[in-house]
Amino acid sequence: MDWKDISHCIAVPFYNRTEQVKICLSKLIKQALPFTKILLLNDGSDETFNIQDYNDERIFMISHSSNIGIGAARNSIIKWCRENKIEIVIMIDSDCLPLDGFVEEHLKLHYNDSEAACYGGGIIGIGKGFWAKVDGIMSWVHSIPQGGEKEVKEPYLLPGTNISFKVSCFEDKKKVFNDRLLTGEDALLIRNLRKKGKKIMFSSKPKIHHKDRDNFKDVVKHSYIWGGHLYLIQFGNNFSKKALKLSRRILFCIFFLVLSPFFVLSGSIFTMVPWLKIRVNTLKYFPVIILLWIVKVWAIFRVAINPKKHMVY
Repeated sequence: MDWKDISHCIAVPFYNRTEQVKICLSKLIKQALPFTKILLLNDGSDETFNIQDYNDERIFMISHSSNIGIGAARNSIIKWCRENKIEIVIMIDSDCLPLDGFVEEHLKLHYNDSEAACYGGGIIGIGKGFWAKVDGIMSWVHSIPQGGEKEVKEPYLLPGTNISFKVSCFEDKKKVFNDRLLTGEDALLIRNLRKKGKKIMFSSKPKIHHKDRDNFKDVVKHSYIWGGHLYLIQFGNNFSKKALKLSRRILFCIFFLVLSPFFVLSGSIFTMVPWLKIRVNTLKYFPVIILLWIVKVWAIFRVAINPKKHMVY
C-alpha cells in the first residue's frame, strides 16, 4: 500500500462567503488525486452554491437547513466520512488557499506515522500592514510555517484551519466536536485527544495562506471573541459541568481579578517566544500583543459571568 492508496477527503465547511469558497475549491481541484473526495459543508448559507457547475464527480456537498455553528459543521463532516469509509479527513477553512503539495503532504505524514491521531499544518498569514502582522502573530502561534516536524505538547494546540485526522482516532460517538461552543471546538478536541493518550503532531510541510485581519477594530474583535472560550476550556476543566456553576464562577472571578496581570504577561510571552526563535525583530510587536491579551482577559470575565455568551445553545 502506498500513500496514494489511502482513502481521504478534503472538507471545507462554510457559511456564506461563497466567492472565497470558489477560490479555495479551484485550488483544491488542481491538487486533488483522481480518487480524492472534496466535501463542502454548507452551514445554512443565505447565498447559493451549485456544485453541478463544476461537473466533477469528486466534489460532494451536504447542507444544514440553518446556521448551527462550526462545531456542528465539523461533526457532520466526520459523520459523512464514517459513512463513506474515509481513512483521512483533511480540514481547511473556506477563507484559505492551499499551497502546492497540501493534499500530498498531509497524506504522506499520516502514511509515515501510523500512530499520529492528527497533523496540523503551517499557516501563512497574508495581508498588508501593521495590524495584519499582529493578527498573524496572535492567531497562528500554534502553526508557525517554519521548522520541521514535532509532537505538539501542552499548552500548544492546533487550529482547525489546516489539520488532518485519522477518522479511526475518534471514539464511536455522534458528536466528535463539541457543538455548544461558539469557538474553541478544535482546541477542546485536541485537549481531549491528548488526554486519552493520542499522539498530536505538527508539520510545516502542508501549508496554506490565510487572509489576516488588517485593521485595529477587526483584530481586537477577533481576540475578544476567541478569548471567550478560555474560561470554559482552559479554566473550566475542558468545558466540564463545574465550569457552569454559579458558585465556581464567582470564586473564579475573585481570584482571577488578582491573577489577571500575571495571566496577561505569561500569555503574551507564550505568544511571542515561538516567533522570536525565528525573527528577533518580532519583539517590537510585544506591547500590542499585551494589549490584545488584556482584551482576552476581558472576554474571560465576560464568559465567566455569563457562559451563555459563548455558547451556541
